[in-house]
Amino acid sequence: MSKTKYGIDQSFKLTKKTKFLRNGKASSIDDLKVGEGVYVDIDTSKKTGDLITKKVVSGVDTPSIPSDTP
Repeated sequence: MSKTKYGIDQSFKLTKKTKFLRNGKASSIDDLKVGEGVYVDIDTSKKTGDLITKKVVSGVDTPSIPSDTP
């Protein structure tokens, strides 16, 4: 993932339990488009420190992140 809230690239691990939502309805990773804004809900693995994706939200329900740039 690039252009996170903090302006850095970030990697997340997907699991079989990762849920995908588009416009408030269940979807899949195949429904995501390159460059599309998404909200990612994560947990940090206590063993490895990896960022594990719990939920990926896209579409109209995606929360907007305020920009620091005027």
